[in-house]
Amino acid sequence: MSAILLRLHPPRPTFPADATAEELSAMERHAAWWQGLADSGEAVAAGPVLDPEGVWGLAILIAGSEAAALRRVEDDPVIVAGLGFRYTAVAMGGLIVRSR
Repeated sequence: MSAILLRLHPPRPTFPADATAEELSAMERHAAWWQGLADSGEAVAAGPVLDPEGVWGLAILIAGSEAAALRRVEDDPVIVAGLGFRYTAVAMGGLIVRSR
């Protein structure tokens, strides 16, 4: 299993400033879905990146491959809703995490 960095691309560059009610509702379900993956240990971290060039989502998922990670996020509520969001994935060469 490897750490896979997932990038969630929003439906348009101006998102979330001009998010619709439907998009906001899907994003609430999306956040809860990722929290479940984090709680189960499948996701290491997830959250929005406040990039000045446009907000996007970042997640680090433990999966067997980039393709497996992309299959896993097919169940993300923002993808299921068909609102124009999409993911890209890239394998990480290693992952350093805080010791407990």
